[in-house]
Amino acid sequence: MITELRTYHIKRGHMAEWLERWAESAAKNVELGIRIEFAGVDPESQGTFVWARSFADEAERQRLTGALYGSDWWKTVGDDVMSHVVTYEVRLIRTAFQHDDAAGFVNVWDPAG
Repeated sequence: MITELRTYHIKRGHMAEWLERWAESAAKNVELGIRIEFAGVDPESQGTFVWARSFADEAERQRLTGALYGSDWWKTVGDDVMSHVVTYEVRLIRTAFQHDDAAGFVNVWDPAG
């Protein structure tokens, strides 16, 4: 599994509006089959929003993000959504451990990628 850990620095005073836009975007991600793992606001910075979305593999990530960002919906709202963002960073994380109810945390790391 591949997870994108996404960190956004939101313009001062724009967090409430950003959260509304993000919720709409998250729903579109889920409609396409993208798994949203979590999302949250850093209470210390009051301007940092962090979220993660996961994919089975890189091929699925390319296919689904291409469908999202190539959609008519994103072409209509993308500039508005991103107008609240000062900077953002995306880190790709490969799964090392998965939780199994029976076995606890299981090492699934494949050093070959």
